[in-house]
Amino acid sequence: MDVRTKGLPRGFSRVWFVLAIVFVSACGSGNVPGPNVAPTVSGFTATPVDGTRNVTFAWQVTDPNGDSLTCDLDLFGDGAEIVTFNNCGNTSTQVETYPDVGRFSPTLTVTDSSGESATANTTVSVGREVFDLRDPRNDVTITDNAVNVFAFPIQGESFDGDIIANIDGQDYPMPLKSRANCLSCVGSSSGYTGYQVAIQPIGRRGTFPLEVRAVDASGVVFRDTRTIVYNEQPVLGEFPLVSLSVARPTLPFVLDCSDDDPDNPPIIRVMDGDTVILEETAPVDTVLTLSDGFVDVTCTDSDGQRDRFVRDFVINDSPRFTDLATVPGTIETTDGDRIIYRTDEGIWLFTLATNTTEEITIPNEFSFREAFLVPNGYLLQLRPFAGGLSVFSFQNGTLQEIGVGTLRVSGDFGLYGPTFDAFTLHNFATGVTTPVGLPLNTTEVSLSSSGAIAGNLSNCDVYVWRNGVFTQLVIRPDRCGSAVRTDGNTAAYESRASTSIQAPGSVAIHDLVSETILDDTWETRDVRSGIDVRDGWVAFPGLIDDVWHLFMRDPGGVTTEIALFDQPSVLITLGDNGQAVFRLGNLQLTRQTDYVGSVATGVVDLGISFGTTLWANGTFYRYSGSSLLEINTN
Repeated sequence: MDVRTKGLPRGFSRVWFVLAIVFVSACGSGNVPGPNVAPTVSGFTATPVDGTRNVTFAWQVTDPNGDSLTCDLDLFGDGAEIVTFNNCGNTSTQVETYPDVGRFSPTLTVTDSSGESATANTTVSVGREVFDLRDPRNDVTITDNAVNVFAFPIQGESFDGDIIANIDGQDYPMPLKSRANCLSCVGSSSGYTGYQVAIQPIGRRGTFPLEVRAVDASGVVFRDTRTIVYNEQPVLGEFPLVSLSVARPTLPFVLDCSDDDPDNPPIIRVMDGDTVILEETAPVDTVLTLSDGFVDVTCTDSDGQRDRFVRDFVINDSPRFTDLATVPGTIETTDGDRIIYRTDEGIWLFTLATNTTEEITIPNEFSFREAFLVPNGYLLQLRPFAGGLSVFSFQNGTLQEIGVGTLRVSGDFGLYGPTFDAFTLHNFATGVTTPVGLPLNTTEVSLSSSGAIAGNLSNCDVYVWRNGVFTQLVIRPDRCGSAVRTDGNTAAYESRASTSIQAPGSVAIHDLVSETILDDTWETRDVRSGIDVRDGWVAFPGLIDDVWHLFMRDPGGVTTEIALFDQPSVLITLGDNGQAVFRLGNLQLTRQTDYVGSVATGVVDLGISFGTTLWANGTFYRYSGSSLLEINTN
């Protein structure tokens, strides 16, 4: 016989029965019983019946004293529905029907006539298990005040329906996305797809149930639940722009920080370099004098959630810089004449000569990734919401998609394509496009401002593409080549003793006209950056007594070291006629001293600075945050 109880404490229906047993035992023959030993559960399983909500439960229970046993089967594991079976000893099976689909954690409690008990539990998925929230790649994260929900399909499961997340009573569809378009797929491996949705702020902090369900034409076929704790992070207000035209700037700091906990105002902290110069509850209205070129502003609420604003800038007390422009946003790229910058409202193009700004409109189905300036227009690398990468060109007043895949830009040229064997070389000054088919085992590709392409293959070979011809370089037979750069006539690459990037090696300089190795004597190791070629000049890093030094080889074959105080140095940007911006100091530091060097005129100290340096229009430019500067090397 089974007895079903709903919403009552387990064992409630057996209280009088147990009392009767105790009473009869007490009034018996007077024999003293032996010690009672609790029963055991040696097996408990739950097997769903395909196509139904039925589950077959099986268990094996025993009692060392031979007592009669009673089993309580808690279908949900929370006391909401308990089925009781009397005389349930040894092995028993029972089929139960669940009222809904989902993943449940039933428990079995077996009790002997003396009230001693044992419990076992298991899990069961009722319905069609389309996804698994327990997948180790799964996660529910809160970033930028959005709840990111991920659900991964069961391997081999094809589902023609919808996956829907529900938080706080609101439904959110979860589209199937590829790994490349996943925001934060934790612990993932390559080659998977997963259901994902980013849910915007819930509006209040607290603990919320999250339900994810699978729905097809027949209705809900599976659901799973978990609990999330949501605390909307604070949000810093507008940060003041930093002017680069004054030394040691004194700036007004009028900062507020909104938060969803009015009883505990967040804390605003301002760091000037490595020094904390302000730490107060929001809002802040003060004036601060800055002495470093790095400001870090954080706002932290009572639960440790925080918003952060970091700005690098140049304190311009050096005649080596000329301020060219300050824009109301963060500079993405520039060519010295135009600036593309980003604000919270969008992407913008600023022209210095006319002091005019125009908005760059992104198609609705795309998100912005990167921008490049080319003759008569600009290029955009956009990410479709459906996945992948797209290349857009704006020229002659029209924005149009010209290709897909990754994009590299140098000077007038762009290189883009979905795979290495289907690249397109585009000259934006002339409008000429050329198909470029590189080997499928290509591992690295670089593009020069002359339109020459260089790369290396996974089997250690190196190659160049110039004037429409693919040329594989004949390197030393006992070496592997990598990190290759070229200007179309000269190539430089790392020549290693093995495929390991840490293997000892040297910098090889190759004449492409005569197809001969000009030099292969400078010791180096793992130069993946810091090597460049322009108009016959070659800049490369080399080791002397295990210390990095920057070397410059001129077109005539003379190599000169550019370094000070025997300190490690690395190339940042190579310009014309051997001019170079390079960095001096420990390569692990995040903020270092930059210099401009020329083998003709020596080394000039620029002082502490930050940002990105580029060569254009015959001069060096540096941009950081919202400001563009020209570097004066004369």
